[in-house]
Amino acid sequence: MKVLVLGSSGFLGSYFGFALPQLGHRVAGVSRRDVPYFPDNQVAESLEDVTEIIQMGDNEVILNCVAMASHE
Repeated sequence: MKVLVLGSSGFLGSYFGFALPQLGHRVAGVSRRDVPYFPDNQVAESLEDVTEIIQMGDNEVILNCVAMASHE
């Protein structure tokens, strides 16, 4: 299965990046910064970039792991 992980640089998104390939899935990621440890990661600088990545992909599943953390 081809899986696209939104928020691939975060804790949950990176976990999927490590776990899903071990289960035999093809995984791509989207984040606001480069993620060297994530397979096939794409950097999105805007919401329009994310929309384009989703529309151009042949993904069967999209996992939304996007979050904003406040570490106060």
